[in-house]
Amino acid sequence: MLVGGERQPVAKSDKKWSPLDAHVLAFYRKVRAEEGKRRKKEDMPSKVSKPKSAMRNHRRLTRISAHLSSGNGHPGSNPQSSTTYSAYDPATWWPTPTLKAWHQVVQAKTNWALAKAKLRSILHQDVLFHPPTYFEAREGRQIAMFILRNVAEIFHDFKYLRCFADPAGRNAVLEFSASVPPLEEGDETLEVEGVDILTMEGPDGKITDFKVMVRPPEAALLLKKHMDARVRAFMKKLSSQS
Repeated sequence: MLVGGERQPVAKSDKKWSPLDAHVLAFYRKVRAEEGKRRKKEDMPSKVSKPKSAMRNHRRLTRISAHLSSGNGHPGSNPQSSTTYSAYDPATWWPTPTLKAWHQVVQAKTNWALAKAKLRSILHQDVLFHPPTYFEAREGRQIAMFILRNVAEIFHDFKYLRCFADPAGRNAVLEFSASVPPLEEGDETLEVEGVDILTMEGPDGKITDFKVMVRPPEAALLLKKHMDARVRAFMKKLSSQS
């Protein structure tokens, strides 16, 4: 900073980072450092000095040209051809402890004891859960865990496709695909696409808002039929125990 024609040292920030913020910051610094190394390697063969913007455009056009010549079309039209560190790269999907724990929950869906413990640690006690089959949100950790467990048991071939997370690690959108099996005679297995939209707050980054949206409508209706049947069975079990 220049003051009176002389350069003055810039005062260091007094901001104290929370453990979560520090973790996210370290993650993105690592990603940026590796991206910088990759770009530096790409620049090494070039001996001609060009403006940075021109060099970036040149590299981009070179990659697209090479991809088009291979007969695969524009790289943006094919998720499998996306570059490293894009939303399609699983290495970038779990930048925070909360998202890593959620990943472990998804992987342990057949082991409810493990998944339950992980869920309790990352869901806020008063989390708002927005199910894909009802407009009204459900409040509370227990009801959210009940819905998530049952949906996980209903879905077949569940997998994540992309993840978008903000640098602060407070919001994430996870795109997924799965299939919903038939419930009654005449039903068919339906493919479903959807997103999990997570809001994480507080120093420990617990999930305070969990929204699930799915398409197409036919698959959402079949999922609702499954959930209605499971809720009826659960309520019947409770009444028989009382």
